[in-house]
Amino acid sequence: MAGSFADGTRADGPPALRSAGIDVTFQLWRGLIGPPALGPAARKRWDAWLAAARTSSAWRTYLAESGLTDLTVSGTGFGALLATENANYLDWLTRLAPR
Repeated sequence: MAGSFADGTRADGPPALRSAGIDVTFQLWRGLIGPPALGPAARKRWDAWLAAARTSSAWRTYLAESGLTDLTVSGTGFGALLATENANYLDWLTRLAPR
């Protein structure tokens, strides 16, 4: 078993893939996905709520304690990010596959 921690080996967990010579870091996602027909007014309310939540001390504490970083992407930018991530995973799995 190996993890994909960017900072190497964690004292309480498995060694990082990087320490095994595999230069890869996986994104750990937390997200909200709305229905396709979400109207502009509702989207604006959600955007405001999420912006406030991201600046809360509870969120900042969670990020610090979990070793995570904050990233917000929505709309077409999110679709593009998913396409890039899918291509990255395919590349990594192809390179890691037994031959």
